[in-house]
Amino acid sequence: MLVVKNRGITVSKYLISAKRIPGRGLAVLAVSAMAIATVLLFPGPAMGITTTVDPDKTSYLLGEKVVFDGQIDFSDGETKDITSVTLTVNGSQGFSQILPVYAGSYSLPTNNLEVLVTWSGIGYGYGYGYGYTGTGNSAKIEYQITWDAPILLTPPPTYSLAPNTVEVFDIPQATSPSLPAGLPDPLPTLTTGFDIPTLVAVDPNAPDSLPSLTALGTAIPLKSGASSGPGDLAATGAVDDVAFEIPTVTDDLIAGVGSAPDSTALVATTDDILGIARDGNDNIYALVDGGGGVDQIKKYNSSGAVVSGFGSSGVADVKDGNGTDITLAKGIATADGKLWVTHSQSALDHQDGGGGGTKRWIQQFDISDGSYATECYLYRQGPEDNLVWPITGIGDYIWGYNEDNNSIQRWDVTSDCSGLDRDKDQGMDYSLPAAVAIYSQKLYSIDGNGNISTHNTQQPGQTETTLSQTITGYTDDIGGFQMDSSGVYYLASSDNGSAISKSQGASTMTTSPRGLTYDTVNTQFYVLVNGSGGNDRIIVTDTSGSQVGSSIDTGETEVEGITYKDGNIWAVFGGDNNDAKIKAYDISNSSWGNDVTLSVNQNNRDFRGLAYDGEEFLLGIQGGDGNITQNETNGDLEANYRMSWNAQYTSSGAEAATYHSSKGHYYFGKGDDIVAVATLNGQDTEETLAYNDLDSATSLGGGGVKVKGLTIVGSVIYIADDRNDAILKASLPTGETTTPQALANDGTYLWLVTDGTAGADTLLKLNASTGAKEAAFTLGHDDVQGMTFVGSELWIMVNGGNNSGCKIQKIDVSDGSNDGSAVNIGDGGWCDGFGGMSSDGDDVFVMSSGQSQYKSFDTSGNADLDKNIDDMSSGGRAVAINSGGQNWIGRGDTIDAFTAGSWNMEAIADMRQEDLTVTGGLDLDVKGMTWMGSVLYIADDETDYIYKTAAPAGANSLLGMTTDGTDLYLLLNNTPKDSIMKVSTSGTKDTSWGTNGVIDTNQSDANSVAVFDSQLWVAELNQGCCGSDWAFQGYNISNGNAGNDFTYNQVPMGQALVKGLASDGTSLIVGHNQMNQGGMGGLIKFDDNGNDIGENIQLSDQANALTALAYRSNSPQVITALNDDITTYGSDGTESDTYTLGGSINVDGLAAIGHVLYLGDTDSNTVKKASIPLTVSNITTEPKGMAVDGGNIWMVVEANPKDYLIKVDTDGALVTGFNSGGSAELPVDDVEGIAVIGDYLYIVN
Repeated sequence: MLVVKNRGITVSKYLISAKRIPGRGLAVLAVSAMAIATVLLFPGPAMGITTTVDPDKTSYLLGEKVVFDGQIDFSDGETKDITSVTLTVNGSQGFSQILPVYAGSYSLPTNNLEVLVTWSGIGYGYGYGYGYTGTGNSAKIEYQITWDAPILLTPPPTYSLAPNTVEVFDIPQATSPSLPAGLPDPLPTLTTGFDIPTLVAVDPNAPDSLPSLTALGTAIPLKSGASSGPGDLAATGAVDDVAFEIPTVTDDLIAGVGSAPDSTALVATTDDILGIARDGNDNIYALVDGGGGVDQIKKYNSSGAVVSGFGSSGVADVKDGNGTDITLAKGIATADGKLWVTHSQSALDHQDGGGGGTKRWIQQFDISDGSYATECYLYRQGPEDNLVWPITGIGDYIWGYNEDNNSIQRWDVTSDCSGLDRDKDQGMDYSLPAAVAIYSQKLYSIDGNGNISTHNTQQPGQTETTLSQTITGYTDDIGGFQMDSSGVYYLASSDNGSAISKSQGASTMTTSPRGLTYDTVNTQFYVLVNGSGGNDRIIVTDTSGSQVGSSIDTGETEVEGITYKDGNIWAVFGGDNNDAKIKAYDISNSSWGNDVTLSVNQNNRDFRGLAYDGEEFLLGIQGGDGNITQNETNGDLEANYRMSWNAQYTSSGAEAATYHSSKGHYYFGKGDDIVAVATLNGQDTEETLAYNDLDSATSLGGGGVKVKGLTIVGSVIYIADDRNDAILKASLPTGETTTPQALANDGTYLWLVTDGTAGADTLLKLNASTGAKEAAFTLGHDDVQGMTFVGSELWIMVNGGNNSGCKIQKIDVSDGSNDGSAVNIGDGGWCDGFGGMSSDGDDVFVMSSGQSQYKSFDTSGNADLDKNIDDMSSGGRAVAINSGGQNWIGRGDTIDAFTAGSWNMEAIADMRQEDLTVTGGLDLDVKGMTWMGSVLYIADDETDYIYKTAAPAGANSLLGMTTDGTDLYLLLNNTPKDSIMKVSTSGTKDTSWGTNGVIDTNQSDANSVAVFDSQLWVAELNQGCCGSDWAFQGYNISNGNAGNDFTYNQVPMGQALVKGLASDGTSLIVGHNQMNQGGMGGLIKFDDNGNDIGENIQLSDQANALTALAYRSNSPQVITALNDDITTYGSDGTESDTYTLGGSINVDGLAAIGHVLYLGDTDSNTVKKASIPLTVSNITTEPKGMAVDGGNIWMVVEANPKDYLIKVDTDGALVTGFNSGGSAELPVDDVEGIAVIGDYLYIVN
């Protein structure tokens, strides 16, 4: 409790020569004799904050100043969210005063206070202006407050006077002033003044603006007409054109030789044949049982006649080097140009001269005359006297079975005869055969029942296949078996009366295709067919499918593809675990070249297709996965590729391949699918086109195509179909569509890219008025996604797909060809895909097709701008930059415009258009945009038309409003910076001001505007990492040039928005939305240098926020808006009236001219108006004071809310020339006396 004893008198001085009472005077408030002072921290107790305050003594002398000491205590580490401190003095002379928190000395004249703030152990809490933290055990904020209290006489004086008087006149009745005629209805009734004009004038020659779309007269055309030939290869469905059915060919059989199960007799004999051998001249050597005597060798030529020069009349005895008869001969073979005979005659076994056990030797004979040559030892696995039988020979090797060890071995007979080296030693998974032969690098064995099996020479102990047919007459007691270079069997029986016969298996040729190619010189097809049990072969046909000449034996059983190159047919073979190889067949010489082993990547060898791309490379594709290799003709690996992870049809490989030279495309086939690949792209090669679920020709029985070979002749693709063993054909689609991909203009013509589904897009030159075709060209690119003119140069943008990098390419507009090399753009060559491209005249600007990135590059590929467009977070599909530098982005049925902001691209207000529709009410699907002057052309993928339109009227959303006393200035939302428009009070734009009545500010988030000191002032809140401030910028009211500026960093709560600006002529008045939350509160006043003058206008209703503010000279001077509420105040903040407008209205701008208030309504974007009601006073005739100035009488009469001053002549008549009808409301109440001194009127209250 603080007791204050004081007495005092207040005198106010007024200039009595004036016709109105000034709005400010010298009057001060008197206070009661008792006052209570407290320090209150908002929100105080709710936060658990405690304070103390004490006066320095309990009583004061008259005129003595009162001193308070107060403090706020903190514990160590405690943080308090303090934004301000309020001192409250209670009692009849009480008041409230917001005190600062920061350390320093302050003078607060409004309430006659001097304040000293000191800190002890205090630091900042959450950041500048947002809280404070104790840094010690005695932390505190201390206040020393000195109050020069008002003075009041107690008890008040009393006077008594009893003069003799005569009544002169009755005091006249003064009346409240009224509004003049001709004004709009008073608040709260509103009269619509005008719609806010658009910022940008509309071109009268432009088409209807967005959202209207006007189609050009001609639909998007094709480049060319229909083509002749077979039907187009459909995206899906039947391939009904049959080139020819693969002919049945059996020319793999040898003429004059019976086919299994038949045979042709070669030698008729009664000999008991033990074995047979053949040499390279087709001579046959028969090992004959001597019937208890010496065994013999008989030699026959290829016709079966005895060769008399051999031995004695074609017969040679089998004897060893000692002349001992061999009577138990077992097997015979030819190798290294010699005859070799094994036997089971143990009596001939002997040591090798080096000691040890006896060995069984193989006997060697001269192949020309049968004479004995020598004996050799075969290294064995197991006992050294084991029988080796049956045997066969080829080249320098003898193959034979170690009978007692159940294994097969191979011996090199060119090594030292004392011990022939052994390899290929392997145990057998089959029984000991009756005979064995070698053909085409395979072992053929025949058992005692005539069943023939094959064995891989790398694994000779394992059975590979068993042939299905036997030879009649050779199903028991087989005496010999050999095969010649043509695969003909030679068989003998061990029974007396047997013969040596020739036979061959059934034709191994099938009509099942394995590959296909075309000889462009001889105009012949080459069809690779599967060899079933034999070699794969190539059938040569004319274009009608008739066989030409004989088939070509590939010499291989696993050929997987063929292709034509420079007079040769190249074949690829030997997949799986074998080395992949290629070899060439010389068509003119009818001969195969040497095998060439392919260098492969990661041991991938299973090639299933072969193509030649016109250069030095061959192309293969893995059958099991999506690997593709390019190899040179010497087998060297040139490059390795892989189908992309999202390839639908060839990610697991293909069965056929070909190259389309005129398009530069690769085609792959697998199953019933065919795909085209426009570009080989590392590990992410994409399927450019796909023809899937293809059916074979209905005339052949249909069913899904089984692609095993592909070749392209001209524009026709031929398909080797394994489903119906036929060659199908179809025209490759030209790929032309009317699907738009990109749009640009050269100032006269439109240029449009349409999608090419066959790998090359089309460039169209179109009449801009009608859309009619002027010229058309085929581009050398596919997947064009953007196009623009950079100056006079036409550039296209191509998406390269994953990992490939997007590219821009300059185009020769005379023929559509490439002009120079492509330029990579994107992040280090990476390209997720751009959707649309435009130019500002220097650089190209591209929009991500799937993300919010917006970038620019020069034509050398150097990056510049890199920002995000958050409103297009899913990407764009078209970009168009207009002459004003606006960046228009389109996607689907949405179009929006943007400009570069500090961090990201910022939307231009009121430009966004959604749910746009085209002809037929269909949704727009933007695939290209370009600005030609004020006309925006849009390529639509939904209707395949080009549409034209213009920009919408644009932004004119009101942010604030002010007046210079005659005209209005509207602050309007715009991008990137807000704008000010000057209009008359009827809404007519003053086009002589600024640019067509508009100036652009430097602010992008302004909310209010005011005229002060010959400038238009605009304010906005700036927030950053290190605090916040209000930025004020002035603009010369005559020409809009930027003028003075200042900042204010004591932003209440660090986030208050300036929501109202006004001026009283000497200061700039600021309203905001945190007026009770910090600092001195209320409306803040700044001088013309931007200094806070410390004379805040405290609004008596404690309003915390407003949305607009106006100030005028008439009472009520202060007018505020908060959405649909209008409140008026006196110049000191005393509330006068509040008006609720009602309805859908949000006031964001106020301007007062005389008695008319102009209100900016953001809901309807209009300016409305109303007259400002005058304050209604209850005026009595009760006098409270009187004075004379010589000829007139001044009287104060009791009135509410404030006393009135009247001026009368000596007859008591009102002097109507004074103020309004002879009376005026005083700015104070409770007047107790007046006096005239000179030209001034003094009032005591």
